[in-house]
Amino acid sequence: MSRTYRFVRRDAGVQGIAEVTLRCATDADALLVGGRLGRRVEVWDGERRIGVVGADAPEDESADPAGRRSFNPLSPDAWRGVRRP
Repeated sequence: MSRTYRFVRRDAGVQGIAEVTLRCATDADALLVGGRLGRRVEVWDGERRIGVVGADAPEDESADPAGRRSFNPLSPDAWRGVRRP
């Protein structure tokens, strides 16, 4: 059974849609989707804040109950520590 989640973009330079409502199966799925919507996205289930995800999200592990972080391959830190052949 899916629930309705609200995604609020908190980007400093947000353009276009700043808030969207989508249906997701679980909180973890909603956090995964939210991480793909912008650099800093708040995920809400009704009045309950699930967390903040995205490249500029706070470094608080409790914000993502699934223990995942979104990966932005375009960020300067994304490839730090990767060995090149």
